[in-house]
Amino acid sequence: MNLTLRQLEVFKTIAEVGSYRKSAKVLNTSQPALTKTIQALEYALGVEVFRRNTRSVALTAAGLELLGRIEGIFEQLDWTVDSVRDVSAGRGGSINLTYVDFAILGPLPLTLERYRRYNPRIKINVQFASTADQIALVKSGKADLGFVMDIDLKLPNTFCRKHIVEEGLVAVLPPKNPLADRESVELAELEEESFIMGDTWSRYNELIRDLCVERNFMPRVTHKAFLRDEMLAFVMAGLGILVYPTCIRNAGLLGLKVVPIADVPPVVRTTAIWRADARNPVLPSFLREIKPM
Repeated sequence: MNLTLRQLEVFKTIAEVGSYRKSAKVLNTSQPALTKTIQALEYALGVEVFRRNTRSVALTAAGLELLGRIEGIFEQLDWTVDSVRDVSAGRGGSINLTYVDFAILGPLPLTLERYRRYNPRIKINVQFASTADQIALVKSGKADLGFVMDIDLKLPNTFCRKHIVEEGLVAVLPPKNPLADRESVELAELEEESFIMGDTWSRYNELIRDLCVERNFMPRVTHKAFLRDEMLAFVMAGLGILVYPTCIRNAGLLGLKVVPIADVPPVVRTTAIWRADARNPVLPSFLREIKPM
């Protein structure tokens, strides 16, 4: 069976208009041409789809069944054409994003919300990954765009970057900690505290250690955790304190106290990275929505 879209289009038009003559005008062709097209359609199907007389055209039972079935075909075709055009114009398709914890607490949610508001047809896939893993994913093309922690970050020459936000640090303290009600602290005042750190946050942990060493002490790390919520739970349990960028204020804090560390300038930068030769047509429109904070 070799049906064509043209045959189905002609059949659909005649069924809806109810006349070969009027359908010929709609389709800008001749009545004999329509007759040949319907004859070829019926030959391919092995059934008649119309009952004809000198005045009107009526659908057979088989024709009614065919008309009901092909509606979805034309809807899918219209959707496909729109989708292809949208992808070409950067209004459709999909984009794969990766992020670190600091990004999802900071600029990324607002960026996603703003982008989806104006680009509802684009599918956005998001995945958590460490900065090192994000670089590998973007390099391989498995991710289009990464939101990474940028602390003296070295990138391949083929990469582009866009700085989004720089943050200072805060101390996350249990409510009964003597420093919990302070408006601010200096980092050296945390010398006697037990520190909780990320289990895989090697570069960030190094930054905190370096800042402490500059103030003549080594942080006493007593617990490590993989997830942010685990770290916060450890603080609530009285197992230690957490030094984190200011974006932690956007997390559920379980009644914990957040005290700015006054003598540390903005040291943690969140940066968007992508390949200069990236071919995803969606990427430029997403990059335009990334606003420095």
